[in-house]
Amino acid sequence: MLNLSNVKNRELSVTTINPTCVDYNIPGRLSDCPSRAYLCNDTIYYTIMTKLCPRTCNRCPGEASTIQPPVPSKSRFRFQNLKKFHCSDRVGANGQSNCASVAHLCQNFLYINVMKEQCARTCKFC
Repeated sequence: MLNLSNVKNRELSVTTINPTCVDYNIPGRLSDCPSRAYLCNDTIYYTIMTKLCPRTCNRCPGEASTIQPPVPSKSRFRFQNLKKFHCSDRVGANGQSNCASVAHLCQNFLYINVMKEQCARTCKFC
């Protein structure tokens, strides 16, 4: 699970290798994209990893690379109520949701897709 609680409303800076395709990071810290590369093709994180870690995930436009399609998630998530699939927050393996602690990211354009998927109820997307 991506640790979104450390991001808060800080601005992101860029780890530059090629100025046209970069991995983002919190100012003063190295990008954690390389350590999270295993999430590049996970269906839950595919969109956010493409946006925040394009260099690590080999999704740089115009560069020769093989882009893998998303694969089913191996993350341990379960739904609290299958009838309310579209209006529930996902929970981790511990049975807890961290949506309340990251609710400030509901309208953050960098996280909106993952928040729609992970925290639909908390973010009032349904």
